[in-house]
Amino acid sequence: MLGKFIFNIKRRFLLKKLYPKVVFDRDVNLYSKNLLDEIEIGEYSYIGNGTSITKSKIGRYCSIGENVCINPGEHIIEEVSTNAIFYDDPWNVLTRKSVKIGNDVWIGTRAIILGDVNIGDGAIIAAGAVVTKDVPAYAIVAGVPARIIRQRFEDNKVDIIRESRWWEKNPLEAKKVIDSLRMVL
Repeated sequence: MLGKFIFNIKRRFLLKKLYPKVVFDRDVNLYSKNLLDEIEIGEYSYIGNGTSITKSKIGRYCSIGENVCINPGEHIIEEVSTNAIFYDDPWNVLTRKSVKIGNDVWIGTRAIILGDVNIGDGAIIAAGAVVTKDVPAYAIVAGVPARIIRQRFEDNKVDIIRESRWWEKNPLEAKKVIDSLRMVL
């Protein structure tokens, strides 16, 4: 137990050194070759290899695939030139928007989520989708641009899941709630 505690302290210290502008909650799994800047990541979430995320808040129990791009820089198309060399503060101009991702969201490989987008709890973003506008809770979206394919559950079932707030619990407690929800749904 003490060994795991010390490992977690060392791991958090290392992550803070690698990503000084990122807030990692406990038990976040991060794979290699990621670019992360000015983000918050909720507990029990993971981010796959080669993913780039800027100015975003990610909920708990989220599953983010490989080579996902969340809030990439967006150039100002109303300017005479779109080249960032002409911006006073290129990084902040290009990443001036933010993204909010709810809890238990699954984002497939190579998905792109543009700035000023909110993704609701339980949503699924298909692999390769380009999300340009908000995604409702428990919706499945796919395509370029992403469109709602269907809802994961009927509205009354979504209400029951949301009322349970299982994502606020640790994995053991959450599993119990999820198992009981399976019986009702």
